[in-house]
Amino acid sequence: MERVYFTEYKGKKFLYIDMSKCNEDEMIAVIANATKIIRSQPEKSVFSLTNVTDAWFCPEVNDAMKEFLSGNKPYVVAAAVVGVSGSKIMKVFGRKLVLFDTIEQAKEWLVNRIENPAYYGDT
Repeated sequence: MERVYFTEYKGKKFLYIDMSKCNEDEMIAVIANATKIIRSQPEKSVFSLTNVTDAWFCPEVNDAMKEFLSGNKPYVVAAAVVGVSGSKIMKVFGRKLVLFDTIEQAKEWLVNRIENPAYYGDT
């Protein structure tokens, strides 16, 4: 099962990163795959939705995630995350993430973000 791929919603393209129900080894593998894909894209071009529902977080995964997020900063315009809540996650990863309760909510936000860049300060 592919866990990192570009998909479309309402005609807008975004990268879907599925970490749901991953154990530690799977999380590290998904992070590595997503890193390759994201960093092969032009800077400031990637919109992403990451699903971490019931994913395994441990110190090693947290460290890999921190490196992943900081290294992707030049490429990612907007990142929606599903499956985690609260500001604690922001402190752990050291980057502002937009959190949603459902994948549908995250997709809607990404579509709006792509369609209205001036509203979000992207222009």
